Amino acid sequence: GSSVMGLAFDIVIESPDEAFRRASLTAFEALARDEIINPYTFAFFYDDVMVTNGEAQRWGTQGQCMNGRWEIAPVEDQANLDARRQHIGMSSLADTITEESEYCAAN
Repeated sequence: GSSVMGLAFDIVIESPDEAFRRASLTAFEALARDEIINPYTFAFFYDDVMVTNGEAQRWGTQGQCMNGRWEIAPVEDQANLDARRQHIGMSSLADTITEESEYCAAN
C-alpha cells in the first residue's frame, strides 16, 4: 500500500548510491503520478537525481546561490515549467527564485 511505498521511497531518497537512485526513477514516477507517494516530494527527488547526473531537471527545484541570487539549474521544457509546478502544488518559478534569492542574500 501507500504506507509501504512511502517508506521505500524514503529509503531510496536517502541512498548514497546514485545508480540505484537513478534506476528507481521510473518506478517511483508512476507511483507519484498515481499519488501513491507524494508527487511534490518526488519532484525534488527527480530533479536532484537529474541535476546530479548532469541532465535537465523537470520541476526547477534545483539551483545554487550565485552572487547573492538563486540561479536555477537547467530545466527541460521551460515554457511549461510553471504548469508542471502548479499541477503538483508548487509555487511559480518566479516566486521560488525570489524566496531562494532572499536566502542567498542572507547567507
